[in-house]
Amino acid sequence: MRECIALTSKIAATLERLLLNPKYVEKRWESLDAGSDCPAAQCREALLLATRASEKLYAGPPDELEIEYTRLFTASYPRPKCPIYESYYLGGEHTLGKPDIIDDLYSIIREAGLKLDTTRERLPDNIPVILELYSIISSSAHIDAQPILRKLAYNHLIETLPRLAKCIDENTETEYYRLVSKALARYSECLREIL
Repeated sequence: MRECIALTSKIAATLERLLLNPKYVEKRWESLDAGSDCPAAQCREALLLATRASEKLYAGPPDELEIEYTRLFTASYPRPKCPIYESYYLGGEHTLGKPDIIDDLYSIIREAGLKLDTTRERLPDNIPVILELYSIISSSAHIDAQPILRKLAYNHLIETLPRLAKCIDENTETEYYRLVSKALARYSECLREIL
């Protein structure tokens, strides 16, 4: 199981980076083979899709990807085509910043012994922030991470990621975001398989 947790941590960090504005993503290549001994097929497939998306990110024309990022996640009236916030997908009636979702995230953050950087402009239900949180908790040697990861995955990722993936897939015009969409959906299945 340890090798699967290591793999899900690496995939979460990669997906977090893939969901950021390409303009701000540092162009560095990391091997994504950590945890390749994990027997969970969905996790290996998520790893492959995340790797392929990373390759496209680093090779693709940054302006085209930045325009598509803006079109999908930030600039549509009256709201983005695919808001990057969990509460939009799980909050009912497509609301943003739903208090019970945010309160549960703060509870998980405290349970993991972490503090949220309140100087950030993003709400804690920002999906890249949740993926980053998963990666940080899974890498921590100071806590029994598995129960906290299970709670984070089941409360905030497993249902949200396929909905975001579907939205991206239905609205994107690029192969890059189609790969990101597939990686998100497969990662949700991976978490369900191992946790």
